[in-house]
Amino acid sequence: MKGMIISPIVFLILISIFSIVYVSSMKTIELRDVVSQDILANRIYYKFLMISDSTVEIIEKELGDISKNVIFNSTVDEQPDFSYVTFTERLPQDVGDFNQDLVNYEKFVETYLNETNVVVDTGIGGLGGRMRAEIEPYGIVYDHIPPWGQRQYDVTPNDSDDSLGKLNSYNITVKLVNGWIVSPPGSWSPKKKGDLQVTIKVISDGGTPIYETTDYMSRNTKSTFQIATSGPQTGWIKVTISRDNPGGLLFEMHLAEAIVSTQLNLTEIPGETRVDLPDGKINVIESLYDIQKNDTVSLGG
Repeated sequence: MKGMIISPIVFLILISIFSIVYVSSMKTIELRDVVSQDILANRIYYKFLMISDSTVEIIEKELGDISKNVIFNSTVDEQPDFSYVTFTERLPQDVGDFNQDLVNYEKFVETYLNETNVVVDTGIGGLGGRMRAEIEPYGIVYDHIPPWGQRQYDVTPNDSDDSLGKLNSYNITVKLVNGWIVSPPGSWSPKKKGDLQVTIKVISDGGTPIYETTDYMSRNTKSTFQIATSGPQTGWIKVTISRDNPGGLLFEMHLAEAIVSTQLNLTEIPGETRVDLPDGKINVIESLYDIQKNDTVSLGG
């Protein structure tokens, strides 16, 4: 693949894909006299699944590597009455190598997985630009101002009952690296009571609790909470509720480094709770029978 510099992780994934494509081709030759629309539909589906699963593997292996100072992940815990969705990331972080690997993988997929009457078109290469995630079926977006890797993120529910109406609380945990909170403690401005629970915790690098506050805030009033830090990490942490959208959350910090986890408590609704990456479109199109599989990369539930 002239012009591409492939990381070891992506290289191993590409080798496995070549093996799968080869076996698939051999099976097609064996079945050449009985090829049907159903067989083609299965091939389109499994080609989509292979691309999607490999993309998730790259994300999980590269972004979860603490030794490279990079971390981004999401978890979903479904209970009978509630779903808990947690996003964890290091702020700030250098995601240049990860972004380039996605671009290289997209080039590989669109170059080597096309075949007669089958076209593969993806948006994988653009995933790392802002790393936008969407909690489904709630339609709640976890996003970053591009370029991703800065000291902020935001959460935006839509105004439907299945989105804003099912959002019960935010639980934010900030793990500092060599820093601590100064007094006086932070406070909301303005502080308008409501039913949206917001918990803000600050812990040391070793996990020792430093600061914690819980308040019940209005979903419809913009309000900001700010606390200061001193020591090796002098700066501040700021949380804003309902800045641009009711119930939305904006997190900002002026610190050298922190690991931030944000858990959303959501009232359970029909359908599997999952985290999708809407910018990671994958389109596999077969032109003979007009068979298509179009969807986004999903981190699952």
